[in-house]
Amino acid sequence: MRFDMPGMTKEDVKVWLEEKMLVVKAEKRVKNNGKEEEEWSAKSYGKYNTRIALPENIDFEKIKAEVKDGVLYITIPKASSNPKVFDINVQ
Repeated sequence: MRFDMPGMTKEDVKVWLEEKMLVVKAEKRVKNNGKEEEEWSAKSYGKYNTRIALPENIDFEKIKAEVKDGVLYITIPKASSNPKVFDINVQ
């Protein structure tokens, strides 16, 4: 998955799992150092908030997230597709 988040750094972004839901939140706050803000600023500010339902066949422990150049990349690997077969002893 890819989320464009211009101006965001990894410190601004939080990603977690909540009952098979992937939650992504990010916030860039305005930093006012007591200076009068310019009328036109090129700085990016904003909020992101999304929840995505994940299917059952996901390896939840191997999900990875990375912020690179204002883009959040989330890698969600599928669980092994080898079905588990158990022999049951018939008595």
